[in-house]
Amino acid sequence: MLIWLPFTLFTHEPQSYTDTLEQRVAERTAELSQAKERVEAILNTASDAIVLVSAHGVIEQVNPAFSELFGYTIESIFRKPFTGLFDGEGPQVMGKALAQVLTENRMAQCELQARHQDGRTFTVDAVLSPVTASTRGHRLAVCSIRDITRRKQMEMELVKALERERELSEMKSQFTTTVSHEFRTPLAIIQSSADMLKLYGDRLPEARKLEHLNAIQTNVKHLADMLDDTLMIGKAQTVGLSFFPETINLYELCQRAVESFWKTFEASQTLELNSDDCVLVVADPRLMRQMVNNLLSNAIKYSPPGSPIRFMLRCDDTNVYITVEDSGIGIPAEEQERIFQMFYRASNTGHISGVGLGLTIVQEVVRLHGGHIEVKSALNAGTSITVTFPRTANLKKE
Repeated sequence: MLIWLPFTLFTHEPQSYTDTLEQRVAERTAELSQAKERVEAILNTASDAIVLVSAHGVIEQVNPAFSELFGYTIESIFRKPFTGLFDGEGPQVMGKALAQVLTENRMAQCELQARHQDGRTFTVDAVLSPVTASTRGHRLAVCSIRDITRRKQMEMELVKALERERELSEMKSQFTTTVSHEFRTPLAIIQSSADMLKLYGDRLPEARKLEHLNAIQTNVKHLADMLDDTLMIGKAQTVGLSFFPETINLYELCQRAVESFWKTFEASQTLELNSDDCVLVVADPRLMRQMVNNLLSNAIKYSPPGSPIRFMLRCDDTNVYITVEDSGIGIPAEEQERIFQMFYRASNTGHISGVGLGLTIVQEVVRLHGGHIEVKSALNAGTSITVTFPRTANLKKE
């Protein structure tokens, strides 16, 4: 039995179906367009440089952040080798990472040096991920590049700060040990001489009494000098030394310092003081006296009895030269660069007292006066230290 349907149903159905398909295509197209716009908006506003790399290792597409980071325009970098963006070992590192992404289909990350269009280099963190183009099945890679130069600098500064903190901790420990040992000897001498005067003062001859009194005075001065050096270097390392340069008669200052030093310690060495016409200079008198005392103290400590010590003061139109020479044990050649470090003492000074701050203070005083130090030394042949600084200019004020 045949059933006849109205002809209009067959004539309207194809049109309705076509309209529905067109509507769905239009909606899908709109969705894809919106998705594309969203992706482009994300890429265009991303702070990281984004690079699309082909399987052949050439650049297919970049975002605006790339141009800002590398200096290339989008047009000028198109189809250029991707590894050419990097410096040093960067091309090899990036080449291996790119191969890993394209052949093994897994992400890769690396830190390397990138090169700007103008030639300067900077450190970047690069993350590569695989991308499959669905239309042709071509393998691509997308790389996100971030400038981490500032971060690496901060990391290096942090490492240096931690290393400095470790060194300071070691220095504090060494200082405590050294100072405890160095203070014990003069204190023992003071105690012994004081006991002798207290217990046997009425029976001791005047010469012996004077000998004990001199021992007390000498060792008290020695303790005071060690404390002064400690406080001075501590201040130099924190807030900086007070620095008040003025016009002074340097010859008279050095002559008084030498006479006072020699009288206090009654050194067994002989001293030669030589000076030319070196009178008026601009310097901090307190720091100059401290520097002269430390140079003489080292010369005396490290020289045998009866050996000559020469103190020479010379000036020309622009500079002042102070040289202290001794005939002592000398400094090993391989250690001479370290003698200005805090608490450092040469390996051949173990039997001689000292805390290793004298030359550190000398160096700081010379630095404040805008000068420099020259050391000449040989084992068992003596040491010559020459301090040079301007007479009136180039002073470094703190």
